[in-house]
Amino acid sequence: WDAASLTALASFDARSYVSKVAVSSDGSKVVSGDISGTVKVWDTASRTELANIDVDSLESWSVQSELVVDISGDGTRVVSAAGAIKLWDAASLTEFENVHVGSHFILSSVAISSDGTKVVLGGNIGGGGMGNYGSVKVWDAA
Repeated sequence: WDAASLTALASFDARSYVSKVAVSSDGSKVVSGDISGTVKVWDTASRTELANIDVDSLESWSVQSELVVDISGDGTRVVSAAGAIKLWDAASLTEFENVHVGSHFILSSVAISSDGTKVVLGGNIGGGGMGNYGSVKVWDAA
C-alpha cells in the first residue's frame, strides 16, 4: 500500500492462506509464509514470484507453532521458522542453516538483522512440567 494515498501498489496470488509477511528495507522484495508450509519471495516492481520454497511438512512441526518468515534488509536472505529455523539465499534457494528449535518452544515471531547475520525468534516455552514463559532466542547466522 502507498501510505499517503492508501492505494494498493501490488497484489500477489499466494494460492494458500498467508499467515506471515515481511518486506525488504528497500521495498523491492516481499516474503510470505503460508499454512501449507510454503515460503514465497516476490519482486514488487515486476510483481513476479522469484522463489517458491517448500519449507517442511506441517506434520513435523509443533502443533502450536506456525510458519513465520522474515527477509534481510538487502533482500538476499530469507529466514523461515516453524519446528526449525531455516536460512535461505533468496536468489539461489540454497539453504544455509537448518536448526531444530525444540519441541517445547512454541514460535510466534522471527526476525533477521538487516545484514543477515543474526536471527531472532520469539515464542513461548511450555509443557513437560516446565511451566509456561516467554522466550527470545538469538542465533549467529553469519
